[in-house]
Amino acid sequence: MRRRFLFFTIIVGALLISACNLVSKQSTNALQEVLKFTGGHVSLNMDYGYTTENGKTKTAKLDVSNSDLVKQYSQVPGMIASNVAYIFYNALDSEKRTITNVDVTIEVDEHTTSRFDYSSELLDSVSRMTPEVDKVVDLFKKQHMIVSSVCVLMILAW
Repeated sequence: MRRRFLFFTIIVGALLISACNLVSKQSTNALQEVLKFTGGHVSLNMDYGYTTENGKTKTAKLDVSNSDLVKQYSQVPGMIASNVAYIFYNALDSEKRTITNVDVTIEVDEHTTSRFDYSSELLDSVSRMTPEVDKVVDLFKKQHMIVSSVCVLMILAW
């Protein structure tokens, strides 16, 4: 009887421990998207917590290091971090609603790291605004092409 209990306890304990380390398929895909953007090394940890105001919290913590992109833009790590948070969050699809924050740590070198925190509300609002921003950018591109064409015609006519 003791052996069965011990065996059962070991099996249940092993299952619980392995379940705690699982990362969802959506999180893995989102991590791959971030890696395509940054290169180098990207790690993901999920942090679960509780607050009295908002209830349960789930924070995705991303660490970016050994990245040529980060080294290239080392003076503006916030720009890289905001893109990392947006790319990760946007790639989560239905899992978005379970995330409350995305924390991004950018390691420029051994001695320089920067940490940035983005709420899901902020990332949602950016996601909602992106199509409108894309329309404006497209309009500017079209306008630029028209102005460029007119300039070329003026030069050719001159």
